[in-house]
Amino acid sequence: MSPKELVAHLSWGKAKDVAERYKEAVVLGADTIIVYKDKILGKPHTPEKSKEMLKMLSGKQHSAITGFSIIDTKNNNTISKAIETKVFFRNLSDKEIDNYIATGEPLNKAGSYAILELGGKLIDKIEGSKTNVSGLPMEEVMEILKEFNID
Repeated sequence: MSPKELVAHLSWGKAKDVAERYKEAVVLGADTIIVYKDKILGKPHTPEKSKEMLKMLSGKQHSAITGFSIIDTKNNNTISKAIETKVFFRNLSDKEIDNYIATGEPLNKAGSYAILELGGKLIDKIEGSKTNVSGLPMEEVMEILKEFNID
């Protein structure tokens, strides 16, 4: 299963679980992963693993891939999509990495950073949706919701 297929599948499972409990609702499920050289980077949980991930990403490009699924339980409309954003990290010094890890922020973040928080300073540029990197590609979600007659 490709990373895009994986996140679409995970988001579908989340949305379906909630949709089964609500018969007249529009439900959104989402999941985001970080991928570097075909390797999925989860949450590091430890400073050591965080440092390993950040050193690996330093000065390099990786992808943030978010899958989202929308289920309209009343009208039985469904959709699942996966959006990929390319993220380019600056070259990071060991001191920068250690200082960032010391904040505790990266320990529970996929790929060991949070773009909307302090981790945004690690990024040189992105190609694609910034909101996708933070966990939900808002532009794409809003476009699909319009198709579901939701403004």
